[in-house]
Amino acid sequence: MTQSPDINFFKHLPYDIIVRIAGPFRLLDLKAASLVCRAWRDALKPLREAMVFVEAGKKRSSNLDEALEAFLEGAARGSTQAMVEAGLIYYSKSKKRTGAEISLYRRASELGDPDGHFNLATFYLEANPPNTKEAIEYLYKASASGHACAQYQLGLHFNQANPPNPKESFGYFYKASVVGHVEAQYQLGLCFHQGRGVEGCLQEAARWYEKASEGGHKRAMVNTCLCYLLAKGVPKSTRSARIWSLKATNYMVKRKCSNARLIKLMQRIVDKRFYEN
Repeated sequence: MTQSPDINFFKHLPYDIIVRIAGPFRLLDLKAASLVCRAWRDALKPLREAMVFVEAGKKRSSNLDEALEAFLEGAARGSTQAMVEAGLIYYSKSKKRTGAEISLYRRASELGDPDGHFNLATFYLEANPPNTKEAIEYLYKASASGHACAQYQLGLHFNQANPPNPKESFGYFYKASVVGHVEAQYQLGLCFHQGRGVEGCLQEAARWYEKASEGGHKRAMVNTCLCYLLAKGVPKSTRSARIWSLKATNYMVKRKCSNARLIKLMQRIVDKRFYEN
């Protein structure tokens, strides 16, 4: 007869070990873990307190000094979310990378936080000169945790590599796309459209262009409009073409897009007289 594990062992663990286990937990994870038993609830108390400071920091976002103070309190209790948020505040205050910011990302990364991995990768990519090798290492770590922005960046990396690796690029764009990353959805549409890393398929290209369009991607709106106008991957629909051309035009005008030719094309498609010629 096997003996059931003693879940009370948790309360005997050194706090630095508990932080390594639960530091990356978000509020809902902590609440769920704290319900397991009294020992877990007691051991995780400092991290629950850290989340109070995280929420306080978010509410004080209009006052960077107060927000930073709250996030640092949370970071001191072991919350990797607080570490990342404090790092972002340091950057917002100075508009340049600082040692304090990077050390917080590094600590969060050491504890397994996906945002910590990603922010470190961004630091290495933006360095002068860029440290691509270190950046890719941290992008891999973030991607393995399901970080969509990291997956998108890896997709771009493999697409722009010398030589390019279209299959790897497609794979990472797909991973990011299925969880709603709009830029990745547009790139995935291009992959299907151009047969880049995957067998070409206009139906799939049109589907992903439209998904990216629904997320507000300007170029995807233009491509979706043209797919409906030219019956590329979808049945021809002047109505749908006009809807997407209008959305694209409004989006570009509102954001003061400098591509006058593209705006003019979309405006022509909106105009019913375009279809009478």
